[in-house]
Amino acid sequence: MATHRKKQITLFIAVLIISVNVSAQTLSPDNWTNYTGWHYGGSSLPAWGGWAREFAKDQTGLNLLDTTTMRLDTVLLNNLYNRLALLDTTVDVMELDGGLGSARDTGRVKFFMRMIESDSGRFWKDLVYKQCYRLARLPNSKDRLYYQLGNEISSPAYSGTIRYWRGQPYINGFNYDQFIIPYFVEYFIAPTIEAIDSASLAYFGQRGMINIAMGSITNAHNPNAKVFLDSVLNYTITGTYAPSLAGKKVYELIHIITIHYMMGTATTHQWLTTINSFASWFGRGRVRGVWSTEEVGIKAATLGAGASAGATTTCRYLKWSIDNNYAARTARTNYFGWNTGPPNTKVNDLNSELFSFLGKAKLQYVDSFQTSYANPSNLEWYGFLNNTLNKGILVTLLAKTNPATPQQNISQIKFARVGWGNISSVTITRYDTLGNSNIPASLSFSTDSVTVTFSSQNLYRESVLLLKINTQPLIVGVDAGREKTEAPLRFKLEQNYPNPFNPTTKISYQIPVASHVTLKVYNLLGREVATLVDEYMNAGTYSIEFGVRSVEVASGLYFYQIKSGSFIQTKKMLVLK
Repeated sequence: MATHRKKQITLFIAVLIISVNVSAQTLSPDNWTNYTGWHYGGSSLPAWGGWAREFAKDQTGLNLLDTTTMRLDTVLLNNLYNRLALLDTTVDVMELDGGLGSARDTGRVKFFMRMIESDSGRFWKDLVYKQCYRLARLPNSKDRLYYQLGNEISSPAYSGTIRYWRGQPYINGFNYDQFIIPYFVEYFIAPTIEAIDSASLAYFGQRGMINIAMGSITNAHNPNAKVFLDSVLNYTITGTYAPSLAGKKVYELIHIITIHYMMGTATTHQWLTTINSFASWFGRGRVRGVWSTEEVGIKAATLGAGASAGATTTCRYLKWSIDNNYAARTARTNYFGWNTGPPNTKVNDLNSELFSFLGKAKLQYVDSFQTSYANPSNLEWYGFLNNTLNKGILVTLLAKTNPATPQQNISQIKFARVGWGNISSVTITRYDTLGNSNIPASLSFSTDSVTVTFSSQNLYRESVLLLKINTQPLIVGVDAGREKTEAPLRFKLEQNYPNPFNPTTKISYQIPVASHVTLKVYNLLGREVATLVDEYMNAGTYSIEFGVRSVEVASGLYFYQIKSGSFIQTKKMLVLK
């Protein structure tokens, strides 16, 4: 019996792996600009960025301490408050707490640790409490403000300085060093969270209303990064300097996991596997999001690779978010070197062009299953339409898979018309380490495809071809409850919305031919939780509501699966109670 059950679960997981890779033409929950942000720099946020990390650099936490009087510097705090108050109230802000920071200053680390030990953290917690209570008064602060505790905590610099504080010889330290976790949590994370939650209780009447981000985990594409993160999040607090949190695990107290440099040299498949492993924490404790708080480093940007790295980052995160129906506050990215590099090679150059063409819009991913090239190669491509459905982009870039063949020649791109509709014109811009340039192109059409032909291009790792497509769609997407106006052309299961959800969510699907349809919900073990549909249905587009109050459903990850004849598709949804 146990063996039979194991086979059932294995079969269910196998079906899931096959089906979740089918990209539906769903619309992003938020404007694409809310998923992209910038690190410190400049006096205002560029139009393509919906959030800022360290808008007020080095002006929080320990930086607000007057070391002469050992008191909170209220002038500095007011300056911080006034500066943040100038930001557009639609812009989200993440501020580094400024306690241990990135732990690269050994003198500062020793000062901080001795301060905590001297009075069991009371002075530090009072400083954090006053800062958070003051900033909570900013407009929409409950949704907009995020406090990141620690930075590059898995780096050798962090390891080396913590070990040095513990009396070991000063060395560079070790990546993903398990030794530092108890000190990082007990001296810094726990007392800081205790103070933040106290401010939340005092201002909002409830703990957990002030957003707490933990990290960042360095070089998150490294397999050891997830192991280190799991150890931190699963750590049980003893409460030496935060008595009220004794017995709590870290994941019960933080809202956002922050990571650095997910891209690495990973292929699309490797990237998805890694980012989904981080997302497996969604729904546990307070955890509801994973943000990449640094992509496109200064080194890559100064070498002219900002636009290509930025294109890879933007497109991968947008597709991942659309496929999973993640809101921007669940999955977003940030570019450290956003405005660095030679002219016309920066992230800012590429994203500004995207913004000028697409606008501040929701995007629909176009699953063009017939895309091909005159000379097939290891290329990635991403297609998106804006929600007015009259402009789209096709981004083509060299997959970072084969250093032995860094160049690829391409002179033609052919892609399916399904999803794009009536294409009236296509313009091409090439970005590389030398800048950007426009490439003349010609179009030819068949019944089901369009071919774009242009002069031969030798692409390499830092090359991007940006196709800007003017179109009138044949298939109209779903937006704010408006159903499709055309008859369905194929079976499709949409991502539920909202997701995560509590207490209800809507699941939409389309049936191109009359058939018997079942739609069921399963838990992680493959056990059936609910049957939403089990009947013969005519062709059409349908939606149904699923509510967690009608069945006994705990917080966590679930799957919903549609079957009709030989068609099977499964998607994930997240319940947060």
